[in-house]
Amino acid sequence: MKLPGQGQTTEEQAAAAVMKSGVYYKDNNGKIMVPAAQVLRQLHFDVKWNGKNKTAEISKGAVWSAVTLNKDAYSFGKMAPRPLGSAPEMKGGHVYVPLVFLTDILHLQAKQDKHGDITVTAAQ
Repeated sequence: MKLPGQGQTTEEQAAAAVMKSGVYYKDNNGKIMVPAAQVLRQLHFDVKWNGKNKTAEISKGAVWSAVTLNKDAYSFGKMAPRPLGSAPEMKGGHVYVPLVFLTDILHLQAKQDKHGDITVTAAQ
């Protein structure tokens, strides 16, 4: 007999990325900036860096997006890019994007607890 929840692969289980308060920061515009690749890879996204164009390409199944350093223009698939108030930044060799990129463009869910930790999950 198989009980619910048994035998699921990691891919089928709800993936989540948890960021402690020291992992993200607020930029000069007051936007919470998060390390794109670190968060998205935990959610099973493929993140590829194109150093020539200074662009991170993000994909998962039919979902595709790209962010370019210092360019406040975010798109989802073939939709026209839109600004979010802060451009992606490079810090310590990592590309940081506004948290709203994950929620408003990639349609992920983000919750911050009372300790400042932010948990990002796929929308249910």
